[in-house]
Amino acid sequence: MLRKLRLIYKVENPKQLGNMKQSLGSVFNSLFMSDIFRLNPDLFDDLHNQGNKLKPFKLTMPQWDQDNSLVSWQIISLNNRMSDFLDHYAKSLNSKYEIEQEKCNLILSNSSLDEGLEYSEFMGQIYKHLESKLQSIQLEFKSPITFNWAANGNYYPLPDPRLILLSAINKWNSFSPKLSLKDDQLLEELLKTVLFSHVSIHSKYCKIGGARILGFIGSLELKVK
Repeated sequence: MLRKLRLIYKVENPKQLGNMKQSLGSVFNSLFMSDIFRLNPDLFDDLHNQGNKLKPFKLTMPQWDQDNSLVSWQIISLNNRMSDFLDHYAKSLNSKYEIEQEKCNLILSNSSLDEGLEYSEFMGQIYKHLESKLQSIQLEFKSPITFNWAANGNYYPLPDPRLILLSAINKWNSFSPKLSLKDDQLLEELLKTVLFSHVSIHSKYCKIGGARILGFIGSLELKVK
């Protein structure tokens, strides 16, 4: 099941954030993992021990309001176990986080957890878009993306339709075993229907397994033939 928890925090002394604002996504990730350890040590151990395997959740990049006094972010669960945890987590949120090194506090302003969506329902929504003669797909990458595409472990730091679609299919199959997309011809058929119509990206490094790897961030538009 897919579920989404949206959190909004009021920032005390936002000017004190300094360079921390650029890395607040990593700060939120650390805070979330600490909360998992606090609320469900077994889940934390499982996440910690799975290494570079796909995590059963997605954290969006922080979004700021115009005067930098409010910041929001979202946690999206990708399987039933993580969805159940989000339900518990939403009832046990910390009302305040202290970022000591920046002398800044984050005060919980609002939170909302949606009802959730089964993968079969999500697939139904995708078909509705296809039936409505979808003309383009907008993709935005706010955190660095790179593709581990070679047998020798090399990374490819540029957007490529095949690698983007293959990554999406692999993620789907990892978290939706009852509704898998393991048709060998699926990827080839999808590649026949899409092409780049707009690309606006720039390079940015990310850390993978302690190594500094070149990736990219930005926006893409895929035209549907």
